[in-house]
Amino acid sequence: MRRRGLGNSSSQLQKQLEEQHAETWLQKSIHFMSHQRGFARAASTGLVEPLNFGELPTLLTVPKHRWLMRVYAQDVLSRLEEIKASITSTFGRVLKIDSTKKTVRKLAGHSRGTAARAANMGNEHGQIIMSVLAESEGHGLGKMVEGVIRCYHDAGVSPPEVLYVERDCCGSYLHKMIRAWQNTNICLDIWHFMRGTAVGCTTDSHPLHAGFMNKLSHCIFMWDDRDLQALKEANRAELEAKLVHPTDLLRNSRAEMARHCKRTTRSSSGDGDLDFGSD
Repeated sequence: MRRRGLGNSSSQLQKQLEEQHAETWLQKSIHFMSHQRGFARAASTGLVEPLNFGELPTLLTVPKHRWLMRVYAQDVLSRLEEIKASITSTFGRVLKIDSTKKTVRKLAGHSRGTAARAANMGNEHGQIIMSVLAESEGHGLGKMVEGVIRCYHDAGVSPPEVLYVERDCCGSYLHKMIRAWQNTNICLDIWHFMRGTAVGCTTDSHPLHAGFMNKLSHCIFMWDDRDLQALKEANRAELEAKLVHPTDLLRNSRAEMARHCKRTTRSSSGDGDLDFGSD
């Protein structure tokens, strides 16, 4: 239950336990009856004294999914201090503030409809440092930033180098909030920069919108050369273990590159200039 996810609910776990429990019981029952038959044959020939094995043990029921959830809740409570320590000790040198509506749509009960957006602050490793629920976009960010600054100060961690935001990167409001981090640069997130550029050219429904965004992404990002070279050497070693003469015609797939390689932004000089090409 510690690795709960989509398709791994308590009900699904209870069904899997029932299936495995019944399968194990059947195997043990067959083993029990086979030995019972052997002793019965030996007793009929006079080799051993007759034995009373008794009735076959009945199949015990598996606890319900509510019992599993109760045990899991007790396990979480026993690790509460450890979880708090792991959350509050998460820092980073590159932070990003982003808001979404997907989280608040999952609220149910009395909490449903009490928030419009969820603002998250994460680091370069994809870890969430702090998250708040707000009534509107941009509301409540001041307290969140103050809390993160206080955590950095209390832990004695140096301030982050860059803070990426989705809007108002040049405004004075954010600069006032992080005045304690004087050396931290506030930059606009590249994805929102691309979206803003695409709005001035076309719309999402335009047939060339996907191609334009692909070209724009290629102009901004480039794959890390060292990671690409390491991936090529790993694939070549794998081919050499399977084939006699691996060919150079095999190219790395985009999924492999996204899994094992980093992407960096191109420089503003040389072959890294923003050039949309002849298309």
